[in-house]
Amino acid sequence: MSPRHRAGDISPEVLPRITQDQDMNVDNITPRSAAEITEIFDQVGQRRQREQKRWYARSAKPIKQIMADLVVRRGLGRVLATEQLNETWRKIVGDPFAAQSQPGPLRGGVLEIVVTHTVYKQEMQYMEEQILAQLHEQAPDMKIRGLRYRVGQIH
Repeated sequence: MSPRHRAGDISPEVLPRITQDQDMNVDNITPRSAAEITEIFDQVGQRRQREQKRWYARSAKPIKQIMADLVVRRGLGRVLATEQLNETWRKIVGDPFAAQSQPGPLRGGVLEIVVTHTVYKQEMQYMEEQILAQLHEQAPDMKIRGLRYRVGQIH
């Protein structure tokens, strides 16, 4: 048995039989000893997998991967996307409408727009085709299919 393997890695009932069979060779392998060897290899393979998992967890990771994980974990990607959408919205509708409206969540390809008053809601409904065309042009990765307006408070 190699020094890397501890006695606890191999079941106690298999170990004495293996050490007693000093003259074991390919010709005198019995089905019983083949099963024992298979069991040993399975146990060693399982231990190797555990060690590889531990080693990977301790190994150095590229800064790119660490930053990507951090952005996902902290939700910064959504914050950046929201800020970018707000800037795009301001460019598309102009300052007077942007002051009275705000893009909300995107659900199923429909972007929710919060407006401060029903007058703005009605005006934006008249401009919906133009707004959608410009949204497709300036933010094609968002895949916005439609707009839904809601009267409420903006932040």
